[in-house]
Amino acid sequence: MTDAVAVTGIGAVSTFGAGAACLTDALREGASGIRRCDDAALGLPWWAPLPALDWATAGAALAPMLRQALHRAGHGGGAALQSALLAAAEAWQQAGAGAGDRVGVIVAGSNLNQQEAAAAWARHATGKAVRPSYAMHFMDTDYVGALSEMLSLHGEGFTAGGASGSGGVALALGRRALLSGDVDAVLVVGVPMLLSGAEAAALTAVGAAYSGTAATGCRPFDRDAAGFVYGQAGAAIVLERQTQVRRQGRQALALLAGAAMGLDGKRGTHPSVAGEAATMRAALAQAGLPAHAIDLVSAHGSSSATGDQAEAQALREVFSAAPRQPCINAPKALLGHCLAGAGVLEAVAVVAQLQQGFVHGHPTLDAPIDAALRWCGKRHETRSLGAALSNSFGFSGINTSQIFVHPEYQPS
Repeated sequence: MTDAVAVTGIGAVSTFGAGAACLTDALREGASGIRRCDDAALGLPWWAPLPALDWATAGAALAPMLRQALHRAGHGGGAALQSALLAAAEAWQQAGAGAGDRVGVIVAGSNLNQQEAAAAWARHATGKAVRPSYAMHFMDTDYVGALSEMLSLHGEGFTAGGASGSGGVALALGRRALLSGDVDAVLVVGVPMLLSGAEAAALTAVGAAYSGTAATGCRPFDRDAAGFVYGQAGAAIVLERQTQVRRQGRQALALLAGAAMGLDGKRGTHPSVAGEAATMRAALAQAGLPAHAIDLVSAHGSSSATGDQAEAQALREVFSAAPRQPCINAPKALLGHCLAGAGVLEAVAVVAQLQQGFVHGHPTLDAPIDAALRWCGKRHETRSLGAALSNSFGFSGINTSQIFVHPEYQPS
């Protein structure tokens, strides 16, 4: 295994509540965050929305100075900003890393707040005044500014867009920044992507979003898969070089041993089996691990028939010759598809499973599209995990795969 980077903090604000522990407990219990959509403007039948946050009490478990900084940065902000800040503060406190000039901030995604954009355009079109603050808010870099201000971070910072692969892109860029020596720590944040009705309608029309009547409609890798259920979440991961963490006497939660990116070389919504397989193999090569070392695959599994078929075939190509097959689950069955932030949220879920020693269930998988693959059961299973692979794939052929390993893992 080569060039491992340590994960020292994780945070989440998911449909299950505020805190990575809420997410972990829900995954272990097999709870589904999918419910009827009560936002008429979206026009979607189902969603997995952000939880309601009481900003007056948010971050109660944080140290007093960090909680004050959280409240200052999030005061008057919307649900997406507040959720991202709260997840970042949780991860930052757990990491115990120091603020300063050599800490970077990477926000996953682009076009993150289409709801506000639609409202601003509606006001402008009818001759009403647009709020001056929209000059900042329509730029995704506003999140970078808010996060760096809250934590007093002065290293490099930017957004990393890669459609539904944005979280994986952000993690790969964070790993590169650390290994280059340009930064000492990186805060990677997935922001809740707030769609307007226009994006929701387009995703439904193209066949990506589920529009059926069944509450169990999000069925990754099932023969009845008919599209994803839209999810919202904020998530954060702190990355540092493992040598630094050990030198300071701190403990890593996991190691990010590989984080690969690759393109299919074409635009559109139809994925490439070869492109996905190549990216998974590249991540394994970065980690210096053979395919049989992987215990768990956290699949992209968007519940698109085309996408799931391609990923299943790519998984078969990568793992079919391995003497031991990994267990495969699909977090979107429980969390919905959190779009640009999905990769960071699902990486948090992978780290939690490595730490807690379990694999979450796959409750909506009744008729797998490929019976030859080793799918996780409907309920969680207690299992010692050494290494896990997490996939995030985006429109326009953007493929990302990450390898996370337990900090005490010793490859055989």
